[in-house]
Amino acid sequence: LDIYALAHRREAHKAFLKHGTDTQPLTALIFNKADFPLNQIFPNSQVNPAGEFYNPFMDLMTIKPRATYYEWGMNLGARLEYPVYKNRGRIGLRMNIPFRSIEMEREDITSQVDDPTQDYILTRVTKVGNFVAGPKYENSVDVYAKAYNINFISKLFQDPSRNPALQFANQSVKVFGVEIAKDFNTNEGQFLSTIKPVAGVIFNESGKTVPNEPNFTDALWGYVAANAAGIAIGNDIASGANGGYGARAGSGTSPLSVDKRYNWAFDAGDDVKKAADSLKSRQITNNFSAPLAAVPATEIMNAPNIAFFSNDNDTITNVDYSSWMDAGYPTLMPEELEKSWLVLGYNNGNLVPGAKTIADAIDNAVALYDEDPYEWLLNKGDYEFETQTRTGLGDIDLDLFYEHIFSDEWIAELMVGVRFPTGSGDDYTENPYKAHLGNGEHFEIKLGGMGAWKPLDWMNLKLDTYVSFVLEGNEKRCAAFEGAQIKNMGPRVDADVDWTYFVLRLDSTLFHPKTNDISATVGYEFYYKTKDNIHFKDRTITPWYGDKTDGTSLAATINSGLAEKNTESIAHKLRGEVRIQINEWFELVGGGAFTFAGQNIQRELDAHGGFSVRF
Repeated sequence: LDIYALAHRREAHKAFLKHGTDTQPLTALIFNKADFPLNQIFPNSQVNPAGEFYNPFMDLMTIKPRATYYEWGMNLGARLEYPVYKNRGRIGLRMNIPFRSIEMEREDITSQVDDPTQDYILTRVTKVGNFVAGPKYENSVDVYAKAYNINFISKLFQDPSRNPALQFANQSVKVFGVEIAKDFNTNEGQFLSTIKPVAGVIFNESGKTVPNEPNFTDALWGYVAANAAGIAIGNDIASGANGGYGARAGSGTSPLSVDKRYNWAFDAGDDVKKAADSLKSRQITNNFSAPLAAVPATEIMNAPNIAFFSNDNDTITNVDYSSWMDAGYPTLMPEELEKSWLVLGYNNGNLVPGAKTIADAIDNAVALYDEDPYEWLLNKGDYEFETQTRTGLGDIDLDLFYEHIFSDEWIAELMVGVRFPTGSGDDYTENPYKAHLGNGEHFEIKLGGMGAWKPLDWMNLKLDTYVSFVLEGNEKRCAAFEGAQIKNMGPRVDADVDWTYFVLRLDSTLFHPKTNDISATVGYEFYYKTKDNIHFKDRTITPWYGDKTDGTSLAATINSGLAEKNTESIAHKLRGEVRIQINEWFELVGGGAFTFAGQNIQRELDAHGGFSVRF
């Protein structure tokens, strides 16, 4: 009879997704992605605006969850054997009883008190012209100018009937019912609005975050106006001179003297007349007969996009409109929505009536949504991202084996075993960091064998392998929807789950040249797991955004294929161990292992130490 006690510690900060040594955050293994927009958890990766619990932030916000896996524990075990076949064979039982403490620690620090609008409504103090008749403006006032993300506005409603806040129809562009451009006439192949806008659009070339400093590779589009005739915008602006193309429209200040990062507002009451011509050569020419025009900033850099124009008389040439608007119709391209920002018009230092209508309407619409996405997930889905630790009994192994000694150099073993689901936990919903002490309360049947060869007195080689069939059992899983991209975030649904895995270990043990009481083992372990076979017991379920307010169902189809994604696993592990035989009945052992490559598996580092006693 041999008994042993072995303590261990294991941790994982990263995971392998594609087979190899490249790693990603551990959460990529949990969700399929480490960073993802929250709308990708819903059917077709969209939040249905008809849902009772619709929240625009769930359709916009990208989260970057991070977590680390920690495990501490102790294994208590025993091996009881009985000699047979003239002492050349041994039949026996092995038992392993694990005690585990597992923690999934949340690492990201996103706070529920963060303002969810902070990425979509930006505020900055800037100056706007206080209108004075004549060619020169000497007065200006400070305002808290705001820039509103167009994609965010497109997710809002302008009335209880849920009509969209951003509308493109009948050659008109409306924001909360206020026209900012209409009756597009074509000049030189380009659309030109025939009205003077109360609001306009600026565009960030590389992304939705508005730059804080002038940067010609990450430029902000905007309005440009000159205070006098004949001002030439030349290479000084293109090379980054102060002000450049970002001067305030209607400020009465030369574009070269105003920092372009303040271009968050324009003077809708400006009566300065100008025309834009030959933008490719970076010139603004003298033409007092034309009303104010909105000129895109990076067009001066020959960028192939433009924003709204406020005049049908300006001559605009060498401009490719198609990448920002659908050809022949003034509709924002979907991929450009989040890069575009709405800015408002001022007159005498105050928002013009239409602009004020838009600003007030946005404030009222946003006030309807008082939950940030994390609060929404908790209140509507009972789902949270929280560190969890569990301590208790793991799954117990019981093996029946037969070992045969062929000679002093050769030993072989056959084994059949059972893993009992004594480690509780079959619920994988409500928290992605929920700790589980076992394998989801599944029984396992194991078949395996071992062969050992001692070619030299100071070395032996051992090959140990087994396959385990994890029997089908019921688990509580998160529903994964058709068209979604993220798993393990969804309503609870019952599922029958099973899988199989295979383990192979090849070890070489080296003995001290003067005594066999001291030995060191180095080895390699290969692990392969089939994908999970998941069979949801429901075919449809209502997503967290709910049904329609009139009770009409918005239940959506569940996709087991998404739930099974990234569950076929491979691991390559290096192992090492040292043993010291104190006497014929007591032995010390210590070692560790490291997963150096794999697929869809944690990159683990573990260490262990313990003792065994023979009776």
